[in-house]
Amino acid sequence: MLRKQNRSINKETHLLAAAGRVVYKRGVMQTTLSDIADEAGVPLGSIYYYFKSKDDIITAIVGDRISFVNDRLKAIEQQQDGPKERLKALVHVWVEDRDTDARYGCPVGSLCYELCKGRGRLSEKASEPLRLLIDWSAVQFREAGHTRAQARELGTHLNVVLQGISLVANAYGAPKLIDSEACRLCKWIDDL
Repeated sequence: MLRKQNRSINKETHLLAAAGRVVYKRGVMQTTLSDIADEAGVPLGSIYYYFKSKDDIITAIVGDRISFVNDRLKAIEQQQDGPKERLKALVHVWVEDRDTDARYGCPVGSLCYELCKGRGRLSEKASEPLRLLIDWSAVQFREAGHTRAQARELGTHLNVVLQGISLVANAYGAPKLIDSEACRLCKWIDDL
């Protein structure tokens, strides 16, 4: 029984990873279940064993992005001692991902943007990864000595700039724009 469950979980994880890749590259609206099946290398009917609908898959992708953001932030906390160092490490995540961001946009921001456009049923859940980033950044600014209100404003500003540079780098297909903005943001953080 346990062996079957693990295989089932592995297949579901494999499908979810494939769905995440296709949605990231094409967007939610342009992705079909057939595209996901092709990416996963499974028959289309296999998807329905794990997910009842495209919305179920998209909900799972959002959950996966939330987990990814949480894991990335925890890793930063474990690797960096001070709040300014942690904030700069967050900025460097964009530098590390600049080539894919310039090609497809930020995986968190682009999914949130697409799902929140119509304020549909997935919009609140879709914005959660951005809220996590802003809340976490605000905590770092607070630890750096700013008031609660200032920290919230600074955390919001930092993430607005990061999302904005992903959008502009994607629009121009220019990853170097992310490098330039990252340098400015790190200097801004140091100067605060």
